[in-house]
Amino acid sequence: QLGFTNLILSVIVDSAAQDRETDVRAKQIEAARKEEEDMRYFLEVMERIDEDRSGNISLDELMKAYEEDDETQMRLLALGIDQLELAKIFRMLDWDEDGSLE
Repeated sequence: QLGFTNLILSVIVDSAAQDRETDVRAKQIEAARKEEEDMRYFLEVMERIDEDRSGNISLDELMKAYEEDDETQMRLLALGIDQLELAKIFRMLDWDEDGSLE
């Protein structure tokens, strides 16, 4: 009877391990999908922000988008990026200090 109990316990543990692996894979797939979706959204935002269609984004264009586009602001805030942080990030990315990002 002990052998039968061990067999059942083994099946339960194995099933739980398989479920955990499936769950981990599903989370990885979902994270990759979300990352791809966020990148597409980011590119769309960059196109919208570039009001003068110069191919560059100025700090003014970026700040205006942050102030006027609720979804962009919400997504950035969810990442812990407020308006002050966004300006800091812009300045860090503007490595040639020309006041725009290409």
